[in-house]
This record gives sequence, structure tokens and C-alpha cells, in this order.
Amino acid sequence: MTAAIYGKELFKFWRSPENQVPSLPELAEPYLTRMTALFSAPVPEGLPPVKTSDLSSIRKTEIYLQQEYESNPEAPKVEVVGLWMTTEMINRNIQIHVWCYKGELNIGASFNQSFYEESLWRMC
Repeated sequence: MTAAIYGKELFKFWRSPENQVPSLPELAEPYLTRMTALFSAPVPEGLPPVKTSDLSSIRKTEIYLQQEYESNPEAPKVEVVGLWMTTEMINRNIQIHVWCYKGELNIGASFNQSFYEESLWRMC
């Protein structure tokens, strides 16, 4: 049974009552619209606010990113002096990013400014 589910073609994974097969890209817009409305809604009264954060670590970035790049022998090399990471947050969560580059530990955070007072995030 599991193989049958995972073996389905992702662009035609669901059939409507009219036996029409929508593609995954056709479903993306309504899904994002509904999820954005859900995440933008205020927390229902009586529930505590979200306090957990997500941790995203890409480890040592030299595995993926060189410190220098050369396009051709006559042009000067391009040196990568630093990098930063971010994600688009549509909910109240804070995502913390951790990575190492050139022997230094880097820590960053992504969050949706609309859920936090400006005086808090301006300090960062």
C-alpha cells in the first residue's frame, strides 16, 4: 500500500468527483491563500501565544559554498566575504538559523514583523 501511495505522479495526485485531475501547481494558489489567512488570524481567546521556535542548521557552509570563485583565468577571482540566511515567515513563529563559515559560528533569526512590536525587532 505504501509503495502505491508514494509511487503516484505528484502532478496528478487527486481526482475530483468529475474525474478531473488538477495539477499540483493548480492547487498551490488556493492552499497558500487559505494558509495565509489561517496564520494571519489572531490567536483564539484563551489559548497561549506561540512560544516555540524552529531551528534550521546547514552546518559548515563550505560544503556547499566556496570561499572564492573564478569565472575565467583573465578575470579576477570573486571572494565570498560572508553570507546570511532567511526564510519567509507567514506565521508567529521565529526560525533560528545556525551555520559556520570561515571558521566562525553564525546565528540569525527570521520572523514576521507584523506579529511583533517594532521596538523589539528594531533592537536586532
